[in-house]
Amino acid sequence: MSAPGLRPAPPCAFVIFGAAGDLTKRKLLPALYNLKAAGLLPPQLAIVGVARKEKSHEQFREEQSKDIREFATQPVDEALWVDVRSALYYQAGEFSNPETYTKLKTLLDEAAKTHHTMGNALFYLATPPEFFGEIVKRLGEAGLVQRGQAGWRRVVIEKPFGRDLDSARELNTELGRVLDESQIYRIDHYLGKETVQNIMVFRFANGLFEPVWNRRYVDHVQIMVAETVGVEDRGNYYDKAGVVRDMVQNHMFQLMALVAMEPPTSFEANAVRDERVKVLKAIRSWKPEDVLGRAVRGQYGPGEVNGQPVPGYRGEAKVNPNSNTETYAALRLQVENWRWAPARHRDHDPVPATPALAVRRKRRAGRSQSARAPHPARRGHRDSHQGQASGAGHGAQHRQARFQLQAVRRDERGHGLRAAALRQHGGRLHALPPGRHGRGGLAHRHAHRGCVGVPTRPRLPQLCRGLLGPSGRRHAHSARRPLLVAASLRSARSQVA
Repeated sequence: MSAPGLRPAPPCAFVIFGAAGDLTKRKLLPALYNLKAAGLLPPQLAIVGVARKEKSHEQFREEQSKDIREFATQPVDEALWVDVRSALYYQAGEFSNPETYTKLKTLLDEAAKTHHTMGNALFYLATPPEFFGEIVKRLGEAGLVQRGQAGWRRVVIEKPFGRDLDSARELNTELGRVLDESQIYRIDHYLGKETVQNIMVFRFANGLFEPVWNRRYVDHVQIMVAETVGVEDRGNYYDKAGVVRDMVQNHMFQLMALVAMEPPTSFEANAVRDERVKVLKAIRSWKPEDVLGRAVRGQYGPGEVNGQPVPGYRGEAKVNPNSNTETYAALRLQVENWRWAPARHRDHDPVPATPALAVRRKRRAGRSQSARAPHPARRGHRDSHQGQASGAGHGAQHRQARFQLQAVRRDERGHGLRAAALRQHGGRLHALPPGRHGRGGLAHRHAHRGCVGVPTRPRLPQLCRGLLGPSGRRHAHSARRPLLVAASLRSARSQVA
């Protein structure tokens, strides 16, 4: 019986390169069995494993029958497994040998006749990453992924997709020479986990949570992935990758993107991907000196698991005994967008309330401080002030506002952010130097009511020396001409020119 609302996949041959590896027995075959149990696998299915070691179809079936009982995520129904088992085939050969692909093509033709796969084929590359480009190249040379032939042909690329940015771009180029982009599926199998898929459902299907899913109500988010097993038989691969490439840059960053993303316009693949990419682009970049303060790496040593002694990482099979490859990593990241950028460091207490024991005049004061703007306009200006608005009363009305302005220099040395302050006192609006903001002193020229008095001090190069008329126009007698901002106060409303 099919799962409600879903239909079985179309007929196809499912080809697994690296079928003798850990991923196949732990993830891929159990996943295929779960699909079978849910009625989502087509009856017209052939599963072909490709690996180096010589073995027969029957030997491969026996191995998978043993592994499925150990790693299945639900009880194995023998009748269902018999159907899956009968669809298993095996092809031995080196991934770089053209003869391997010639034999594979013959096997797929035979499976198409037996299982009626209609020429559809999905090639899943569960191999070390150094074989990705080679396998795709050989598939193209053998005519196994040609576009326009009967049936569709697709290639699934497992992680890690390259070792660094340059190698990832190079791999993309290699794939593009053989495959159309629509044929390429860069997959992170963590995204198939039910808990991971439920993150979006939990967030966007429950109106209760979305309004509080932001920096105002969430102090921080911790994402932890802990494993109880060592590298086992993956020493050759793991010693070249490490936990950062094996887990962090793919699995954990995907989890972080799902937790922090904005609601997509739809739940189609491209729309969801676009929102996840925005999160990754919003992560604050690190300088080299930031690494020691924001990242920790380590290796596991010898110990006990369930009362049994286990070796340390350097004592594992196929691992360099002097290896410095990390098996533990912890990172502290900041997402700088409007939803998550911190309004202020947590140890900053804005305006502590202090009781006054001896005052001659009653004074009522308060201040609201807006969140620091996360956009790149303020990056590189970390000492900049957030927008602030404050008010106090002691006889006469007294209000202040502080905000960010762009300071453009006439000598074309670039743009910057500068703090500017406006203060209303006695019916007039005054511009204050940053150093004098909030200290009670006024630096202004007396202006008629409804005008702005602009400071004569050169500490505010973004403001002009002269007075502003009621219309907000700057008088022509300013010699230095650095003014960019003007304001006038009319009926309790400010205008910025």
